[in-house]
Amino acid sequence: MSATLTGRHVLTILLVSFGVIFAVNGFFAYVAVQSFPGLESDRAYRKGLAFNDQVARTRALDNLGWSLATDLGADRVLTLTFTDRNSGPLAIDTLAVTLFHPTAARDDTVLKPAPAGRGVFIIPLADTVKGQRELRIAATAPNGQAIEFRRKLWVD
Repeated sequence: MSATLTGRHVLTILLVSFGVIFAVNGFFAYVAVQSFPGLESDRAYRKGLAFNDQVARTRALDNLGWSLATDLGADRVLTLTFTDRNSGPLAIDTLAVTLFHPTAARDDTVLKPAPAGRGVFIIPLADTVKGQRELRIAATAPNGQAIEFRRKLWVD
């Protein structure tokens, strides 16, 4: 028995094919919106307006000559070393360290640094922390000067 291909068959094949494509695209769009809301900050506009202030703070930090060296060892211990213009240790009074996930705010981690000498702090990382992260550090020197650092970090 030989079946003939009619216009009705072609229309049905066309509608089913496009229906499958629309359904798959709709599913992918739903998953994309649910997994990433698109906002890193709830105050993005106000932070954008404060950009010039951030540039001024960065220039002030450059003029102070303070620097930060980060080292992530094989034992998953992050070492932060603060130094002054002469490569001497920099005394830090308060230190707040956060490890930001680039796309999922729910995966951001507030870290608890432990002092390991003048200007040196160590932070053991949990096994669940993996991939690319942004390390944001806010510190206060004994003279009250606030300093901020940001570093990209890859955790295996």
